[in-house]
Amino acid sequence: LAQKSNLFVDLFCKKEVVNKAHGEKFKCHIEAHAPWLHKKIYVQATGDECWETTTASTALMKRKLFSQKKSNHRRKARADWSVTEDSNDQDYVI
Repeated sequence: LAQKSNLFVDLFCKKEVVNKAHGEKFKCHIEAHAPWLHKKIYVQATGDECWETTTASTALMKRKLFSQKKSNHRRKARADWSVTEDSNDQDYVI
C-alpha cells in the first residue's frame, strides 16, 4: 500500500455501554476511500480495551485493502488476456 497514493482513512473509536452485566465496550469504526478503490471500505470491531479494538479493526482493514488489491490485479489480468486473445484470432481462407 505504500506505493499507492491518496488513501484516506477515517477512524472513530467510542466507548459504549452494551448492558449492565457486560459493562463498557469499545467500538472502533474505520472507513477508507481512495480514487483507486472501486468503493469505500468500512470495517468495525468491538472489544474490552481501546487499543486492542483499534488494532483488531486496522487488521481487518488491511485484509480488506489487500483483497481489493488482488481483485484489481485479477480484473486487469482478465482484461489484458481478453484483448490479446481477440487480437490473435484471425480467419484463414483457403
